[in-house]
Amino acid sequence: MLDMYIFETSQMIEQLEHLILSGEEERDFSESAINEIFRIMHTVKGSSAMMMFHEVATLAHTMEDIFYFLREKKPKKIDCSALSDFSTRLFNQGKSYRILRAWCWNGRGGKKYRGHWRNTIRR
Repeated sequence: MLDMYIFETSQMIEQLEHLILSGEEERDFSESAINEIFRIMHTVKGSSAMMMFHEVATLAHTMEDIFYFLREKKPKKIDCSALSDFSTRLFNQGKSYRILRAWCWNGRGGKKYRGHWRNTIRR
């Protein structure tokens, strides 16, 4: 189950990064990008909570709330650069997220994680 979580979440993280960087470059988040980011964050939140990655679930919930606001209120002006910076800082601050990210990248390199994730988070 952990392998599937890591695989799916790593794909969603890549997609999220692409969408956020594209929005920053274009200085606009399209309606479809906002919906996609919201969906990604909703999925990461739920699957992380199920795996007991509460810190990642909380971070994803925060991002989900931001993009819910953007989707529902449709503000005329969005500071895409600030939103991108905020998103990057938000996710890079979490211990669980950094561990998850390391697992995702190590998995791509062929290295398999061989310990229990709870022990790693406690370190």
